[in-house]
Amino acid sequence: MLFALSFSIVSATISGKTARDTFFLNQFDISYLPLMFVATAVAVGIFVPLYSRLLEKKGPYNTILFTGVISAVSLAFIQLFLTRWMIPVLYVWMEVIATVLSFQIWTIAGDLFNSRQAKRLYGILAAGGSISFILFGLWLQPFIAQFGSHSILQVTIILITLAMVLSLSIRKLPSHIGAKSDRPLKTSKDKEPMFTPYLKSVALMTIMIGIASTIVDFQFKFTAGSSITNADELAVFFGKFYAIVGVASLAIQLFITSRLLAKYGVLAGLLILPFAMIAGFSMFLVYPILLSAFIGKFAEQTFVFTVHQPTIQLLWLPVKKWRKQFGKPLIDGTLRTTVEGITGFLTFFIIKVASFAVLSIVAILASILWVVSAFYVRKGYIQTLHDAIEDRRLNFEDLQIDTLNHAMVETINKSLKNSNVYEQLFVLELIQPVSPEPWKDTLESLMVSATNPVRRSILHYAKSVFDDQLILDLVNEPFLEAISVCGQRKMVHAIPALTELLTHKDIEIQIAAAGSLILIGEGSSTQATDLIRNAISSNDPQIIILGIKYSHHHPDVISNDHIVEFLQHDVSSIRKAAIEIATKFPNEEYLPFLIGNLGSPKTGMIARSALSKFDQQMILESIQILMENPPITTVLKRGIISTLATISSEHSQQLLLTYFDPASLTIYENAVDSLLKIAQKSPLTKPTKNHIRTSIQFLAKRVYSLYQLAQLVKSKRHTTLIKDYIQSETQSAIPILIKLGAMDQPGVPVNQCIKSLKSNDSRQISYGLELLETIFTREEREIVTPLIENRALSERVQIGHKLFKSIPRGLNKYLDQFLYSKSSWLSAITLDFLIQSKFELKDAIQWDKVNVSDIHAEILLKTPLNDFSWIGTLPVEIRKFSQTNAMYTTLEKTIFLKSVSLFKSIPAEVISTIAQIAEEIHISKNMILFKEGEIGDAMYVVVDGNIDVHKGDKQIATLSKWDCLGEMALLDEDPRSADATASSDTVLLKISQDSFGELLNQHPNIMRSLLKILTGRLRSSI
Repeated sequence: MLFALSFSIVSATISGKTARDTFFLNQFDISYLPLMFVATAVAVGIFVPLYSRLLEKKGPYNTILFTGVISAVSLAFIQLFLTRWMIPVLYVWMEVIATVLSFQIWTIAGDLFNSRQAKRLYGILAAGGSISFILFGLWLQPFIAQFGSHSILQVTIILITLAMVLSLSIRKLPSHIGAKSDRPLKTSKDKEPMFTPYLKSVALMTIMIGIASTIVDFQFKFTAGSSITNADELAVFFGKFYAIVGVASLAIQLFITSRLLAKYGVLAGLLILPFAMIAGFSMFLVYPILLSAFIGKFAEQTFVFTVHQPTIQLLWLPVKKWRKQFGKPLIDGTLRTTVEGITGFLTFFIIKVASFAVLSIVAILASILWVVSAFYVRKGYIQTLHDAIEDRRLNFEDLQIDTLNHAMVETINKSLKNSNVYEQLFVLELIQPVSPEPWKDTLESLMVSATNPVRRSILHYAKSVFDDQLILDLVNEPFLEAISVCGQRKMVHAIPALTELLTHKDIEIQIAAAGSLILIGEGSSTQATDLIRNAISSNDPQIIILGIKYSHHHPDVISNDHIVEFLQHDVSSIRKAAIEIATKFPNEEYLPFLIGNLGSPKTGMIARSALSKFDQQMILESIQILMENPPITTVLKRGIISTLATISSEHSQQLLLTYFDPASLTIYENAVDSLLKIAQKSPLTKPTKNHIRTSIQFLAKRVYSLYQLAQLVKSKRHTTLIKDYIQSETQSAIPILIKLGAMDQPGVPVNQCIKSLKSNDSRQISYGLELLETIFTREEREIVTPLIENRALSERVQIGHKLFKSIPRGLNKYLDQFLYSKSSWLSAITLDFLIQSKFELKDAIQWDKVNVSDIHAEILLKTPLNDFSWIGTLPVEIRKFSQTNAMYTTLEKTIFLKSVSLFKSIPAEVISTIAQIAEEIHISKNMILFKEGEIGDAMYVVVDGNIDVHKGDKQIATLSKWDCLGEMALLDEDPRSADATASSDTVLLKISQDSFGELLNQHPNIMRSLLKILTGRLRSSI
């Protein structure tokens, strides 16, 4: 379908340009042609930036639809009123349309495919263009004979309409990307010049290219218009020219381009076009006839897309990303267009005051300077390429074609021979996407002389090009990785060497040799089989892992039952080894246990990768069975939600919708993010869209209800935690609402919109609100916008009641809902408020409907129950709760920690999990808390008293209430940098590293919050 789109767009461009050239050359004095070059340069310079901004704002497909409609309608209007003075308008407008349409192919290709897939498409899309040249050129003569040249423009309109329809059909295909940020990443570009000597030489070459190309275009059209005066004959001539160009281009693409660049490098790619054009200009200088102009234009038109453009793409490959981002459009776009306009303007005057010979001489001189600049470009290219490899920023994924030129091969070869191990390893990682064949000799020599890490990387990358003898020599060392290669290749002649290794002193070499012998099969000994079986049955986790790894899933030594057992093992590293086997040898029996591993931070990612090897419907069915049998941990829910994002189906959408639960907005947002990823790949189903609309209404109503509650408790005491809950929930709900609204338009940069709305910059907020106009329907905007705009609480409450009549107005209703909420935290803080404020409930608490937790127990065991008849009979789980001698309850510690700067921005519900592991400790005056040089294993928060931080006798700081010390111990185990001593009797909360680490496994959002705070501190200190 993409091929058809390329064909239709190129055909539309050819037909449109043929029509406009024919009309202009037939109706106007040809000497005015250079002025058309000036006008088109100005028009393209104006319209293309506007188009780019439209593309950025509306997304590729909406923009394609818009430009297609405008192009077709405008050309139809011109066709209808094709007077003499409408022809210059057509000339300029057709150039703008052709430029904009050419963007569509690559915009869509970039949306549908990743860079590796896209470069495979380069030849296909280019071939679509070449074939359209051929077919259009051959078809044009009989068409004109039947309908006349005046009908060509109608064909252009039809082809543009076809391209528009094809692009809309392609829109339904899954995209590989999500919403793109519309802002470049911050870089160090302010500290470096934009234009390096290399880019200056590229710019100089571009100037010369612009001059030569404009002149050859003028010469061709001028001589064609002068030699052929009949409009139909002129159009037929252009058609034949395009057909010949198409045949030549296709042949060059298939048989010359890759070979030329691979063998002779970028210099050959840069020189072939200027030399061809010098020949054409020289011939025109001597024989200013149509044949000479034909040869020059033929060379330009043929080589520019087949050889020149691929070479230009290579030139930008090693350039730093920020330079490429800003420099490439400037040089290839603005500079080239400006030069073409100026050249057209000067051409107009040259042909008025001088002969055509002067124009040819100017073109020849420009082409000679083009050749000279090409040598400077090549020199700069090699140096920039070398710098890119040293800086570790070269990426072969950026190549649009699968071509390694000579300069690349030699530069990489030089880096491989470098004695710097890190550079060697980086280069080996860099060249993974391409064949190792160009560096075979160097890699073989490195297998003898390099360090083991480098040799391992080489063998992993290039084992397919090494012969058996080299592998056998490595086995005799012995080299561990080579032992496995013997088994994979089934090298029977390696059996003696492998058998000898079964008694090696290194247990891993023994087991690896046993695994390879089992794979070879012929003559494998009982000793090898027993070695693997004993390893799998070992009590040592490391030995078990080796047994699993080198068993290669061979049925003689390891069964599916073994794998299932290991997938459930308590040791995460054993589970990882089993997951790797399940990845290589998928089996339906493993599915439930792989899904179970999604709930472990240590195995979640590789388990998700393993699931990609299984049938998607089977995965969904297994997930559904698991979801129907709760309880499921929060981490496992996140793992399941992330996995569902990779499966685009109606079933996966339905499963994600079950997690749209306002009781847990964190999980809710995870589910929304996953559904948004699915929407970016394929359209959502109608039931899903209906559910989303309902969810927007329901969630917005809940936020308005919370604002009503905020107004009700605004002046009440003992509401610190309830107010924190309201703030946390409303702040979390807004991004979810925006993302829900973006489901129908996944191309909108929704995350950028959310960031803009959260900023304090009025311009950014305005930008975010403008984006909301494109996301929500009018009805949804009326609901959501007041929640985002800066409005008074009372105004929001008023709007909420206007929009949703059923929002409760009394406090009792909210307290009743919260007490029986599924959230144990919300229920507990509501109970605490009821008791602290001596609130009177009409009815006794129905404890069987309360999600009871330890926090409930702490509250009630410190409460005189006789004062509150509505508490009723306590449930068994509370009566069994063992009361501690701690001075502070979890809620009291939570409120205290919320006042500490490190935790201030974290929601109280999250802090409560920290409070539960915070140990209350008491130390006397002059007691040492820790000494300089001790390994940090905990952080402390001062609750009461004072702590002196000092180095020997030198006082550094005195810490008091709400201050914390040793917080970096939560992230590392570095020694303490100073002494800490109590200067008075002191109470502290101790948060140990071990307990905190376990907590992070269940609540990774805590780590994100802490890292945000700590990095903020770091920035402010720089």
